[in-house]
Amino acid sequence: MSNQTADQLKRYSSQILAEWIIRAHQEIPSSWGVTSLLLKDHFQALLDQLADAMSNTAVRTHFRVAQDRASALKFAKQHQQSRLPLSYTLAELVREFQIMRQVVFQFLETKDTPLPLTDRNIILNIFEQTVSDVVVRFAEVQNEIQEHFSLTLVHDLRTPVFVAKVCTNIIHRDASISENARRAAEKINKNMDRLESMLRELLDVSRIRAGMGLIFEFEEVRLDDLAREVVQDLKGIYGYRLELHSHEPVAGTWNRAGLRRVMENLIVNALKYGTADTPVKITLTQNATEATFTVHNSGNPIAIENQPKLFEKFMRASTAESTTGWGLGLALVSGMVAAHRGTVRIESTETAGTDFIVTLPK
Repeated sequence: MSNQTADQLKRYSSQILAEWIIRAHQEIPSSWGVTSLLLKDHFQALLDQLADAMSNTAVRTHFRVAQDRASALKFAKQHQQSRLPLSYTLAELVREFQIMRQVVFQFLETKDTPLPLTDRNIILNIFEQTVSDVVVRFAEVQNEIQEHFSLTLVHDLRTPVFVAKVCTNIIHRDASISENARRAAEKINKNMDRLESMLRELLDVSRIRAGMGLIFEFEEVRLDDLAREVVQDLKGIYGYRLELHSHEPVAGTWNRAGLRRVMENLIVNALKYGTADTPVKITLTQNATEATFTVHNSGNPIAIENQPKLFEKFMRASTAESTTGWGLGLALVSGMVAAHRGTVRIESTETAGTDFIVTLPK
């Protein structure tokens, strides 16, 4: 490592920052109108880090390496926080560092005097790691904002939903209203129930994504009895396309309400997206330590590249894009199953159809 490159960086740092600010204002729309002082806030520290990394006088002990890493993460956090009020996009954040890297090389080397390969690699590695840290922090903050918005939305909507349900119940009990008005009140009430269910799903998935987890009690549950209840209830809504295959008692210590929601979501999902004239099959199996239930439907397969995304919030397969709702059902399934220390996976082919397979430790 060369002291010469480190000395050059220190000598040209003011000029590098000045040139970088000019280009940032030219190439990054969100920087327009931002003062030079605010724009360059943490980049002097980055230049100092580069100079220090290329100095052959610095002793690289394990403690020093850990200290440098902690400083780099602190830089990423502070830099991202400083850009958040300026409405920077992720692309603009990355572009800042691309411009800085170009300007650094512009001042440190020419065609006739290239940088030593070691020094060049150090600069590239530090920029690559810094950009990675900033991108990760940006994603974390965006997730925090999204979860906060979801929680606020659920909280604010619960009151008007409750009021609407109370009013429809009052209307429904009024003997003087017409039959048409009574049916309209029933329809409003059913839709309020659906909205309330959607809000509960949004709240639960937001808790899962925020790392808060789901809190519930475990009890002895007969999974086969629960499956029969769910299938019977859904037959009243969706007709008789459901087939339950369970040949023995399947018992374990689980949360009954949580597993009911898992089953309902997977079965309704299969009914919606499976071929309309084919049955949806629910199969229960077990061994000494685990219970498994599988929900099968025929129809268009789910592409392999889309399968992991289905368990993410607000995601659907391309074949389901026209369906209404939050797109939270499978994210909720994933969170509920994880809370039971279980697993859920997908097997989907054109010939065999689609299976959602949930395995739960007893």
